[in-house]
Amino acid sequence: MSETKNLYQISSESHSLTEQLGSKIQSFLEDYINLKSNWSSFEDESIREEKIAQIHNSLTAINNLIGNLKELLTKIEEMKKKNVESKINIDELTELRHNLLEQSKEKARKIDSLITSLQSLDREIQTYFTLKENS
Repeated sequence: MSETKNLYQISSESHSLTEQLGSKIQSFLEDYINLKSNWSSFEDESIREEKIAQIHNSLTAINNLIGNLKELLTKIEEMKKKNVESKINIDELTELRHNLLEQSKEKARKIDSLITSLQSLDREIQTYFTLKENS
């Protein structure tokens, strides 16, 4: 019975992590969009650096959540391999794992897109400072 409880705890925790990840990504997107649209209004370089640090910290938090979720999914997979629980529990976990993997793939695609956008923003920032130095 403790294995069943453990499986449900891990499933619940993975669901919670998925929700946290979704919230973090949504928050990150909002912050990034705000930063991008307000970038030219930040004339003080320290404010720009602070905003970039906030974006970096958000990406780090997202990456940590993805790592934690991956670890939980690995635990679920290990428990499945042990085949301790009934077929019904394993099927439920498999479905949950599949759903979580699909969500993770979608979030990974979004993160890749954001990273590309951040790299573009970084190039724009470098160009800005180069032009500023040359003028």
